[in-house]
Amino acid sequence: MLLFCSVFSDTAQARVFKPIQIFMPGNFAGKAFALNEQKKPIAAGCWKAPSLLRSFLQDKTKEQIVLGCGNDSSIYSLTSFITEGSCDRQLVELCEPIAAAVGPADLMIFRKNHLNDEIRRRVLTNLEYPNDHQIFLPYRQFSADSTRIWFFNFIGAEGFSMLPLDNWGQMGFESPARTLRRKNLGISENDFTLSMAHMNKTECQNLARELNLIPGHHIIVQVPYPGEEAAFSRTDILRENKVFFISLSDGAGRLPLLSIFRRNQGYPRISLRMLPYAKSDGKIASTVPANTQIDLQNRLFETLNMIPTTIRPSTAPFCFKPELHARLINEQMRTDVSMIFAPEEKFKTDNVISLADCLSAFSNEKLFQFRISGEKLQRAIEEIMAWRGSRNPVFAGLNFSMFANRPQNIKVGRFALMPRKLYNISINREMLDFIKKRDILPPDSVEAYKGDTLWDVWKIQLKSLKILETHFFEP
Repeated sequence: MLLFCSVFSDTAQARVFKPIQIFMPGNFAGKAFALNEQKKPIAAGCWKAPSLLRSFLQDKTKEQIVLGCGNDSSIYSLTSFITEGSCDRQLVELCEPIAAAVGPADLMIFRKNHLNDEIRRRVLTNLEYPNDHQIFLPYRQFSADSTRIWFFNFIGAEGFSMLPLDNWGQMGFESPARTLRRKNLGISENDFTLSMAHMNKTECQNLARELNLIPGHHIIVQVPYPGEEAAFSRTDILRENKVFFISLSDGAGRLPLLSIFRRNQGYPRISLRMLPYAKSDGKIASTVPANTQIDLQNRLFETLNMIPTTIRPSTAPFCFKPELHARLINEQMRTDVSMIFAPEEKFKTDNVISLADCLSAFSNEKLFQFRISGEKLQRAIEEIMAWRGSRNPVFAGLNFSMFANRPQNIKVGRFALMPRKLYNISINREMLDFIKKRDILPPDSVEAYKGDTLWDVWKIQLKSLKILETHFFEP
């Protein structure tokens, strides 16, 4: 009889929890708009996200939360590049999230500018500020059905290494584990933490070890670095003690929905669904603000330069010589020498060169620079020419002749190469990878990334370029 009363009492006191649904719009990777064959912008399916969210949020039987996951923009997407990510961020804002994370790709959009107020309202937890002057929100804390939820966002060391941090003041990487220990936030046993993790698998596991020492239940949502594989499953939740792991897939085609089912005893049940925009109701056109589409189209068709018909017929196909890439990089970055593997460039047919025509013809990439002696520069040129394979390196500010497969009579500008003089050199990402692979230069000789890209160079330099017939490569 006493045992029956005890069981009955426990059952009577058991609480019935509402399911918690967390929608995570974002991870568009700059694909909110695509370009058709006429270079006109076409809105992607993710513009259905706001209307899709509204249909779900009407269900009052569940606790509904919207959190932006970050990685919305990309300097490698033309529409994202020319709008400085404003289209991508506008779409996230239309989803009305309680809070939104920021990823390294979102910060790269501001590589040459100040971080604006809009991006600084996002959450970034593991930044270290020497003067304790916080630029981003370190976390957000809110309640759902009397349960506290802590929202963190972490970027890994690899992600921070991609960024020109010096352009934004005094800030630097801090390990997520150290950040949590330092903040000592008072997370309790019934709390949940959700951490957006723009990190690799090892970094996520290091974070998990720290979270397992903290009361509560913890969810790590990995947002893979652009171009890299997911660290965890995109469908099945992995659990290690009190920490749950999941990775997100492409957010331009699907809306992630994380469901949490709490229990009176034991671990909660957590699941992830990816809701395809292609199968959802609603029209994309009705969601995209009219001024956004108009502004994007105007920027795409901004005229950068014109080829006189005295040089080429107005519809004759053309592309620029590879050497012009090296020359414009050298002028833009104000270096002595530019050494690059020129990108493959598509032919163009309009003598009025718009921004879209110019930049869509080749891929964007980061540009770097370093400073070395003339002796090391000569050795680098010899190694590049010896190991170049089928690729043809191009140079600006540099002249030499080849004899017996070795560079001879090397000149920088108008003067012979001086072994002890220091020279400033600019290179593109592909040349940097080649140099690193062949150990042509000391690992620490290349300076930290300063924010220059190939598209930046052409966008600026083509406006003032006096176009000559010698600039063109014949089809």
